Amino acid sequence: MKKNKEDIFLSGKKVDLIVLKLKHAKNTDWYKWFNDQVLTLYTKQGHFPNTKEKQIKYLLDFVVKKKDLKKKINENQKLQLGIVKKNKNKLLGVISLLRFDYSARCCEISIFINYKKLKESLSIYKEAQNLLINHAFNKMNFRRIQTTTFSKELAILANKLFNFKIEGIQKEREYANGKYHDSYLLGLLKKNWIY
Repeated sequence: MKKNKEDIFLSGKKVDLIVLKLKHAKNTDWYKWFNDQVLTLYTKQGHFPNTKEKQIKYLLDFVVKKKDLKKKINENQKLQLGIVKKNKNKLLGVISLLRFDYSARCCEISIFINYKKLKESLSIYKEAQNLLINHAFNKMNFRRIQTTTFSKELAILANKLFNFKIEGIQKEREYANGKYHDSYLLGLLKKNWIY
C-alpha cells in the first residue's frame, strides 16, 4: 500500500484533508482547474485565466500557513485544505473555511473537486465536507456555517446530505452560461447538523 507523504490535517475513512504547501501550487495542475469551463460551471471562477504564478500568489497571500493553523485566523484568510484519497498523493480538490466572524461564531464553507467520476466524486465531497464541518463546529467552536450556490440542485443536495437549510434566495443574482441565475443562501446550525 502506498503511504501518503502529505501533512494530513484531518483524516477520514476514504479521504484525507492535507495542508496545502507551495509544492502543490508549483507541481500540480491545481491552477488549471479554474480554467476548465466544465469544472467552473457553477462557480465564480473561470472568468479570467488562472496561471501557476497567480495560484502561488493566492496560496501565499490568503491560505493559512501550517505554523499558523492553531492560531485565530483573520477574516481575510482561509483555512484551505487539499483533498486526497487515502494513501494517495494526488490532489483531487480543495475545501475551505473562510470569512470568519468570531463574535457571531460564524464562517463560510466552500469546496471545489477536480474529479470527473460522479458517483465517487459525491462520496469524496460528502466525506471531505463532513470532516471540515466537524472541525468547524467541534474544534473551532463555530455555531453556524453558511454557503451560497446558484444551482438549485446543489442547494437541495446540501440539504439532503448535511441538513443545510435554504434561508434565502436572491433573484437573478449570479450570471453564468449566458443567463442570470438565482442565488441560494444556505445555513447550517451546529444543533441541526447530521453527521
